[in-house]
Amino acid sequence: MFRSPLRRRTTALLVAAATILGAGPAAADETTVPQYGFKNQYIPMGTPAEATTPPDGFEQVYTMVLGRHGSRGASSSSRFKNTMKYLRKAQDQPGALTPLGEQVLAEIDQILQMTRNLPANDHLTPPEEGGYGTLTTLGAREWQAIGQRNYERNRNFYTRIAAAGENDRLRYHSSPRGRSQFSGVNFAIGLHDSDAALDPLMGYDASAPVPIDTGVFGPDGEQTPQSKLMIEYKNKESLDYPAYKASQDLPDEKQAGEASHNDPAVISAAREILGHLYSPEYLATLDDEDAISQAHQFYSVNGYARLLTEEAGAPAEGWATEKYMTQRTAREMRYLYEVHDFYTFGPGREGSSDSYRIYDPLIRLMLKDVDDRANGASEVAGNFYFTHGETLGPVESYLQIPQANHPTPPGSFFDKDNAWNSSVTVPMAANIQWDAFRNKAGITLVRMLFNEKETPFGPKCQSIADGSPFYTLNELNACVPLDSVSDHSEARPAAIWAPGLSTKPVSVCEGEPLDPKAGITGLSDDATVEVVTPADTSTAGEKEQQVNVTVPGAETGKLTVPVSVVKCSTETSTTTVTSTSIVTEIADPVTVTETPEPVTSVTTEVPDPVTGTVTTTPSPVTTTVTTTREPVTVTVQPSPTTVTETQTLTPPTVTGTPATVPTTVTETTTVLTTTTVRPEPTTVTATPASATGTVTVTETVAPGTTTVTAEPTATATTTESPRPTDSVPAVTGIVAILRSILAVLTNLNLPTTLGGLSSGNNTGHLFLPKFNGGALEALLAAIRSWRNL
Repeated sequence: MFRSPLRRRTTALLVAAATILGAGPAAADETTVPQYGFKNQYIPMGTPAEATTPPDGFEQVYTMVLGRHGSRGASSSSRFKNTMKYLRKAQDQPGALTPLGEQVLAEIDQILQMTRNLPANDHLTPPEEGGYGTLTTLGAREWQAIGQRNYERNRNFYTRIAAAGENDRLRYHSSPRGRSQFSGVNFAIGLHDSDAALDPLMGYDASAPVPIDTGVFGPDGEQTPQSKLMIEYKNKESLDYPAYKASQDLPDEKQAGEASHNDPAVISAAREILGHLYSPEYLATLDDEDAISQAHQFYSVNGYARLLTEEAGAPAEGWATEKYMTQRTAREMRYLYEVHDFYTFGPGREGSSDSYRIYDPLIRLMLKDVDDRANGASEVAGNFYFTHGETLGPVESYLQIPQANHPTPPGSFFDKDNAWNSSVTVPMAANIQWDAFRNKAGITLVRMLFNEKETPFGPKCQSIADGSPFYTLNELNACVPLDSVSDHSEARPAAIWAPGLSTKPVSVCEGEPLDPKAGITGLSDDATVEVVTPADTSTAGEKEQQVNVTVPGAETGKLTVPVSVVKCSTETSTTTVTSTSIVTEIADPVTVTETPEPVTSVTTEVPDPVTGTVTTTPSPVTTTVTTTREPVTVTVQPSPTTVTETQTLTPPTVTGTPATVPTTVTETTTVLTTTTVRPEPTTVTATPASATGTVTVTETVAPGTTTVTAEPTATATTTESPRPTDSVPAVTGIVAILRSILAVLTNLNLPTTLGGLSSGNNTGHLFLPKFNGGALEALLAAIRSWRNL
């Protein structure tokens, strides 16, 4: 099944091939055009030698094939059984069946048995059951030959990626049907036979039952997205499925069918076909509708017989069924089939995309595959898709391939004058191929081949030059998708025609103008540059400048220059440098003047109870309080400096003279004293000492290298005495403490002890120093006085 030498071609096939390739005067005769519709075997429309060389400086980076499976056997036995029934009925009447009719009857049974016996293959997933619908030997040979011609056309590309090793991949994707998988396998055989160095790139193993992974299922065992797209026409989950199905059930088809059955040329052709099989007398018993129905079946049988010419047991001289058909009668019978096929595989009504919109995801995937590969985002150098006519036909309509782009005008239906011919658009092994090329300027070109002949993408798209088969990828992204309208601004860039011409990113400061030639490399002295769309440099950011470049002897084209607009006073973060420096700075003296708020202090005292009659006239008591101010922190800019100062203020003196209190009672008195102190403003002049600190500077350097001088930030800390008001509570506390000490001294009879010390008799208290007698006397007097308070 995988390999079969091409033993022969039928005369009709050779004539058709010569016609399609434009060989000989017969090319002008429409009766030599293939006429067997979607059952027609494959005929290449071009050769590798006819391929156009891309412009200088472009190197191929990618190739893609989307093809219908090769020639297959009939999908059911109905047409064979029906035609044998017709012939046997005539055979029952003496003389009604011609000698050719007898021969055809025997051959149809042989064709049926040959179809049933087409080999199965359990190694495919899912397994190929064989028989009806299975790829024939001719079908295998068709795809092997396509693979070989694909290699020949892209020989330099394949040689380069094969030499590069396993960094590139060639991937296969197929519908689950065996005939599609077999077609992919045979295409791989064609590449393998051309250059076995490609085997590692496509995972080809000649010793395996199936030498490649046909791409139906992924590693997870699930059908791959690409495989699902090969049968998108069955996807009822698609939002476009209802419209797609409705486009195949239009009243147009019924009208077209009625018109074809009433066409005199069709009726004449049907009787001409049957006239080779029946006697005139028997043929006269058939009405026109019967004649059309039978002739149509015999036409179909002959179409499938032609696809079995390479099978073992096929007659060397060709099938007898060829003898009852001519090109003219085949054309009329094709018209009968075309009425249905046009609304299944064709473009449908003008102005409607219902018959092919369902394949929008596949088209976008094909464009993305090219983009990813051209921009270095994919290792896949070739994608090979194998599918069915229900997929390929709508894709052709989507891409507006000229041979397929023949929708019916408003208010009309398909007829024989419509140029759409399924023998050309969706024959067995019909295919679309894309080759992609890229130059150093980053421009990607794509050419399309339809059945191996270079063909335009359609009227919506503009090629790089009139008559050229090459299109920029940017143009295709703008013109191919449905409902898109390209302004063709990316269709003909100047960098295509000047091989050394390219662009590079440039930087410009915000607000500065940009030279028209900035970022253009390889520009010749005689070239002129015109700015079409200047880069907006008024604000920072990534911009573009569009220019037209005119090179003498070449077409004017547009270049796009990437422009980075930067704030030159602000560093752009591309490189981060961190430096640590030791900075010593002398800060200026700082004078701080503070006026404290008045503070009111309330003291509650509970003295010991006093019993008796006491008349006291206290002497004035003078108390000296020494306060030490707590540190105050002052922050001074610009430099961080810490200065600590301790200042001792002159102790304030508080003198109180109590009034004479005559009392003859026993009482416990609570004395509440409220003191309000209004301190004077305090002025502190601090001269900080030299401060040494560590400053870390982080700076961001733009590509153009900017020098940054960081401003050091200094912090000065000054320590000052607290506000005078803070001492008022302390005075009250000290008085309370002294009173407590007095009570303790009294209990210890300290005056007596101290008296002894003052006389110098301190031998029993050697741990104490010798006190000055006068000082002790004064202290004793004070204590005695306090005891009387």
